[in-house]
Amino acid sequence: MEATEKFFRQIKKKAVGQPWAVCLGAGHGGTGVIRGLGRAGINVMALGINSIDFGLSSKYCIGINLGEEQWSEKMLLMLERIAGEVPGKKVLFPDNDKFADFIYLNSERLSPDFVWLMPPDLESYRSLSDKTHLVDSAAKAGVPFPKTVIPSSSEDLRKWCDSSLFPIVIKPINSPAFAAHFKRKGFIADNMEEAIRFFKSAADAGFETIAQELIPGGIESLITVYLYRSRRGKTIVSFVGKKVRQYPVDLGTASLYVSEAHPEAVILSKKLLDLNDYQGIADVEFKKDSRDGLYKVIEVNGRVPMFSGIERGTGIPLSVHIYNDLAGKEALEGLSEPLSGDRTRWLYAAKDAIAALSMLRKKELSLFQAVHSHFAGPKTYAIWAVDDPGPGFAFLKYLLEDARAYAKKRKVI
Repeated sequence: MEATEKFFRQIKKKAVGQPWAVCLGAGHGGTGVIRGLGRAGINVMALGINSIDFGLSSKYCIGINLGEEQWSEKMLLMLERIAGEVPGKKVLFPDNDKFADFIYLNSERLSPDFVWLMPPDLESYRSLSDKTHLVDSAAKAGVPFPKTVIPSSSEDLRKWCDSSLFPIVIKPINSPAFAAHFKRKGFIADNMEEAIRFFKSAADAGFETIAQELIPGGIESLITVYLYRSRRGKTIVSFVGKKVRQYPVDLGTASLYVSEAHPEAVILSKKLLDLNDYQGIADVEFKKDSRDGLYKVIEVNGRVPMFSGIERGTGIPLSVHIYNDLAGKEALEGLSEPLSGDRTRWLYAAKDAIAALSMLRKKELSLFQAVHSHFAGPKTYAIWAVDDPGPGFAFLKYLLEDARAYAKKRKVI
């Protein structure tokens, strides 16, 4: 209770007269948003729930950790109190899928006092972010996509597959819960036996999945476009780029990301949003197919991506423009496209060291390539920032506590 009262006392000391931004979650994506908004002089509060919400320690926000136990109930109560004590509309920035789902689940109670960067209604949000709907939405917009099926049984999967299609990827409909359970984003199957086994493993754990052809090429073929379409239909692109490394290496999340120009992917992304009348934020992921040269849409995330902090180096501070649009402060007009080929890098150093080591062991990467990739071109860090060291120190504390707990466990064994 004392932490909550301190949180509200700090908020009341801040300048009034502008809407507050409220970041739900303060992981890597949330930290990037907090810094982007805070550096622009926007008041930010952040609600976290676990020990990896390092952004709560940023000097650019007033943060509180609600804890993981019954987090949704506590977060709703906190937001309702914020609505009652902080005047004006507040802008919500969820930094992962579960917080986006939380907003829609409680939209009737939140909508009188809050606006959010996703589409205003759940149906529009799911038209792209739900993998079961994305295929139809892509077809409607004329955007290429991989061969895909949503199997209801192993027999469905068996009928769809043929030997020429392998390898395929088995991916979840509900990505966060799946990743938490299996510690990976999906399964790659090289043959029918593996496909059926992976499908059954996911089904036994209660997860619906899709099966999709695995387009040839490594992560260098995975291209993402981060953009926002306003309620008035104006679209702004913040950055375009690709993963350089990820962990786990086969199907993981980015540890090193670089911005670069892919005009065709930008055109397809805008087309996908425009022709489906999608209003809100979108992180559109493509894979460029070497067989036909087409950019094929893999998935769309309707929330802040983990590498959002890279926008500081690309020239388009999208979080600020989203805030201004939703807060009614500025129309999205006359804004430029991201700098082409600027090669700004976003680095999660600790995770990338593990990814690079794994690739070195498999001889998929040379020592020179590993070192060079860290120093080539301008760079922003996932956690560290000279002007905002708090999240970095919080991360160090987390590592020390984790190491201490591991050592204690080993001693007991």
